[in-house]
Amino acid sequence: FESKLQILDTLIEEKLTLLRTDLNEILQHKVDFPEKMRRITTSVAVTLSGLSQHFLEDLQRNTPQIWEKISGFRKGMVHVYFPMLLDEGIKEGHFKKTLNKGVAVMLMMNAMEIIINPKLIAALPDGLARQVPVRPEELFDKVIEIIYDGIHQGDSIF
Repeated sequence: FESKLQILDTLIEEKLTLLRTDLNEILQHKVDFPEKMRRITTSVAVTLSGLSQHFLEDLQRNTPQIWEKISGFRKGMVHVYFPMLLDEGIKEGHFKKTLNKGVAVMLMMNAMEIIINPKLIAALPDGLARQVPVRPEELFDKVIEIIYDGIHQGDSIF
């Protein structure tokens, strides 16, 4: 390697390639939808577990080209895989047939941005920021929980 930046770029590329491969393998397996979702969320969480908020802040601040690579990967993964998961979830009866997939994809895209962008969490008022899990994999789990299980309890308010 010619530089530390090249080493870092190679390591990030390997991590992203492993995640992409893992997601492809999970999606190709014929398992029930809840199990597929568990495997996907576990795979993403394990990948994120190696990235601390401090590391992500450093990447964003000091290596914009690597940060853009991660951001582009995130967008691509959400655009490609999430609509497929939604379609499967609708087909198997886990999600409403009336689900607006565009809004759902937009929600997931923004959720993933929050998870990997420490500046967005830092912009919260202190009281709220302290409630946000520090580790990206824990934050990912909480985001998935809210997206899939919702925040509503009881009869519909809409």
